[in-house]
Order: sequence, then structure tokens, then C-alpha cells
Amino acid sequence: MSWRTALGVLAFGSVAGLMTTGCPSATEGGCPPGMFWDANYNQCVQQTGGGGCPPGTMWNGQTCAASQPVGCPAGQTWNGSACVAGGPQCPPGTTLQNNMCMPSFGGGGGVGGGGLGGGGCPPAAPLDPSMAGAATQGLGLVAQQQAPGMTPVQGAGVAGNFQPGQCLEVQVTLNPGKCYTAVGQGAGVSEVELQLAANLPGPLAQPFATDNTSGPTAVLGGQPNCFRAPGIFPIPAKFVLRAGAGQGAAVAQLYEK
Repeated sequence: MSWRTALGVLAFGSVAGLMTTGCPSATEGGCPPGMFWDANYNQCVQQTGGGGCPPGTMWNGQTCAASQPVGCPAGQTWNGSACVAGGPQCPPGTTLQNNMCMPSFGGGGGVGGGGLGGGGCPPAAPLDPSMAGAATQGLGLVAQQQAPGMTPVQGAGVAGNFQPGQCLEVQVTLNPGKCYTAVGQGAGVSEVELQLAANLPGPLAQPFATDNTSGPTAVLGGQPNCFRAPGIFPIPAKFVLRAGAGQGAAVAQLYEK
């Protein structure tokens, strides 16, 4: 064989080798163990299931990503790869809007089915706020922080001696153009719940707004997100205070500006 013939054979072999390497089937067969050929990415990728992913990671369909931890810190939720800030959990029938739990369109009321003040909510024993002691004192401190510069709505103060599940309500008028904040405080009541609802009986008392806090202190429309009355006309409403858990004194007050 002449040297020219030998060079031609060598060149043909090189071209054939390059053509074979570019073929997906040949490349797929050449992937390391535990990997497969992904035509979308034109490369060998880890098998689904992440059998070869490093500890603390898992296969998300495209790459090794951080595994979900046992639990995220309070106030955070898992977004698929990390713990991120999450909004508060709202009661059934409501959704988070402007940092407040508002009734969902077509929803079925607030806490307890027909709203806090709906049917099936037994009344607590009314109490003079001056006799509520620590609850009244705590309410004043919270109001200074959450309702600065606002005026207490006349007749919109509620106080009582509660058993779990009991509630008290007063009738109020929500005026157009006004902004409202409600504050509640318990002393013995470990879960205080507040709600502004339509002044209608039973399940028709759909909520306008429900507090999104938990524990013995409740705030609805706290600074800087006060609640504005919907519409252009005064709205008759119920201001409801409920003891979700615990027993003892609890007080609440509605403020406006």
C-alpha cells in the first residue's frame, strides 16, 4: 500500500469515528453506570431517583437538588429547594389579602363554618372592661403599637369571661373612607380570635375580615395595614370576639381613623 493510500484510509477512519460519536445511540451506550443520555441536554445525566446524588440532595428530574428538610422554621414554607418566607395560614373560606385573612369569593364563612358570630357559637358572660384586669392592660399596650393615632369606635368594646368556643359580639357601623384596626387580648384565654362580619343572622354573617394572628393577642388590620370598609355607603356589621382555646377574661376594641 502506497503512503497516499494509507493516508486516505486513516482520514476516512477518523471521519467515520466522528460521525459515530455524534450518533445519540452510540453516545447513550457510552454513558457511565448510573447515568443515561438526555437528548434534550445532549449529554449524560444522572438517572431519575438520584441514586448517585450526594447526601442531602435528591434528583428533581434534571439535576441533584437539596432535599426537603424535616421541617421549616416557623413562618416559612418549602418551595421545592429551600425554606422561604411563607404567609400566615388563613381559616377555611378565607384567603390572604393585604396581610389580612379575607373571605374567599363564594366561600363558606370564617372560623367555625358560619363565621365567628354564626350559629353554634355560645355566648360568653359579658364583663366590664375595668374588671378584666391584665387583659385590659395588655390591650392598651398592643393598641399603642398597632393602632397609633386611631380613635376607639364608640360602643365597639367587648369584654367577657370566656370558656373555649364562646364568643361575644357588638353591632358596629363601618363608614366609607375610614380605616379600621381591631385589637384583642386574653388573660387565661390562650387563643383570641377577632372578626368583622355582615350584620346578618347565622350563616349569612359572612366575614369582611378575620385576624391572622395566633395566641392570646389578636390583631386585625394592624399597622400599617388597617382595614378599609368596602363600598361607598355605611355598612352595618358585627364585631366578634371569640375564645378559640383556654378560659378566662378577654377583651377587644375596634379603632378607626
